[in-house]
Amino acid sequence: MAGSVFLDDAETPMSQESSTKRRGGGWITFPFMFATLLGLTIAAWGWLLNLIVYLIQEFNVKSIVRASLMLGVPFTAITLAAIGVGGTRFTLATAGANQFDKTKDQGSFFNGFFFTTYLAGAISATAIVYSEDNISWTLGFGLCAAANLFSFLVFIFGKRLYKHDKPLGNPFTSILGVILAAVLKRKAEVSASEKDYYN
Repeated sequence: MAGSVFLDDAETPMSQESSTKRRGGGWITFPFMFATLLGLTIAAWGWLLNLIVYLIQEFNVKSIVRASLMLGVPFTAITLAAIGVGGTRFTLATAGANQFDKTKDQGSFFNGFFFTTYLAGAISATAIVYSEDNISWTLGFGLCAAANLFSFLVFIFGKRLYKHDKPLGNPFTSILGVILAAVLKRKAEVSASEKDYYN
């Protein structure tokens, strides 16, 4: 592959420009990434873990089958929140691992990533749910919103320290190339021999 280098023990290609002119990244970004993940996970799990109880007590929803059109707004909000949580969690994982050049450091990052995820889940399942059940729903959901705001601010404050790689190409071009190749080769003859396939 022309114009790329490989990391010491990994098969991860890296552009020549980003390897020689690296700015930012490394362990200095570690606290920012984990504080961001902690806040996002507390916010997401805090409202999710007690959501059914909230709908039963506050909206008087005894059965999902009996839910009417008035529940369209909460269910739309839940769907959008789930998409947002799914997108940010995995984007944060890849952005965090991208801050490190060595595979060993990336492995350490993912160990901390999963530890932080489950630590935040435990905090949500205990402290946030307790405050929602025993103090008030407003306080519980307010703590979730505050955790979300905290994670956003921490992520933004660490922006100047992050490693920012320039895109090496348009990902949509590759996707369209695969789709076009599949359409053009749809009538191609496939070998019937087992030795031609990996088992």
